[in-house]
Amino acid sequence: MTASPATAPEDSVKEKAACEEAGTSQCTCTGTSCSDAGCSDAGETSLSSKEAPAAMACTDDDQDDVRRNAIRAKIRAGIRRLIASKARKAAAKKEKQSQGGFTLIEVLGALVVGSIVFAFAAFGISGGLESARVSGFNESLALLRINIHESYASSRGFGSSTTASVDITQDLIDAGAIPQNWMTADGASAVHNFGGSVSVSGTVSGFTITASSIPEAVCRKIVSSQLEGWDSVSIGGNAVTELPPTGCEPDEDGVGVNELTFLAH
Repeated sequence: MTASPATAPEDSVKEKAACEEAGTSQCTCTGTSCSDAGCSDAGETSLSSKEAPAAMACTDDDQDDVRRNAIRAKIRAGIRRLIASKARKAAAKKEKQSQGGFTLIEVLGALVVGSIVFAFAAFGISGGLESARVSGFNESLALLRINIHESYASSRGFGSSTTASVDITQDLIDAGAIPQNWMTADGASAVHNFGGSVSVSGTVSGFTITASSIPEAVCRKIVSSQLEGWDSVSIGGNAVTELPPTGCEPDEDGVGVNELTFLAH
C-alpha cells in the first residue's frame, strides 16, 4: 500500500520553518514560497502572533537609522556652512588689507632698501665723476707735453741753454701751449682739474711739469697711469719706483696737499 502525500498543514509548517531559518522579518507562506510581504490573499498564512514583535522591532531599527542619517546630514551641512563662512571672512580680511595701504614694516623695509640703493648710486656717481676727472687730467697733461715739444722744436733746449732750471710757464701761456681747460678765466695762470696750480720748468735737456694740490684719492690713480710714460714721476720730490705708490699724503681740511712732478726730455 502506497503512503499518501503530505497534507497542506504539514507543508505550511515546513514553509514557516524555512522562513524562520532564512531570518526574514515578516514571513507569509503561500504553500510554495516565503516572502516579506503581508498576507492578503486567501490561502496565505500570516506569521503567528509570536513572530509579530520581531517584525515590529525590525521596523523600529529602520526608523532609528533614518533619524541617525538625518542628524549626520544636518551636521555635515552645518560644517560646510561654517567652512564657507570662515573662507568668506578670510577673503574679506585679505581684500581689506590689500586696500588699506602699506604697513609700518613695509614702509620701513622700503626706506631701508631705498637708502641702500641711494648709497650705492651716490658711490657709483662719485666714483664715475672722479674717474672722469682723472681721465681729463691725464689727457690735458699729455696735450701739454706735446705742445711743449712743438713750442721748443726749433730751439736748443727748453727755455734754457744750461742745466739750470728756468720757469717757462708764462712763455707757454703766451704761446697758447697750455690746454684751455687748464687756463683760468682771466688767462693769467694755469690750474688743473682738481684746482691746484700747474707750472713748467725747462733745462737744456728736458722739462718738468709740476701739479700741486692733488687729492690723495686721485694721487695714486694719476701716478699709476703715468709712471711708465715719463722719465720719472715724483710725489713731493720723491721719485716713484714701484706701484702702487705709497707717498700720497692725506688731504687737509678736504684739500689735496700732494705735489706731482713729471720729468721728460
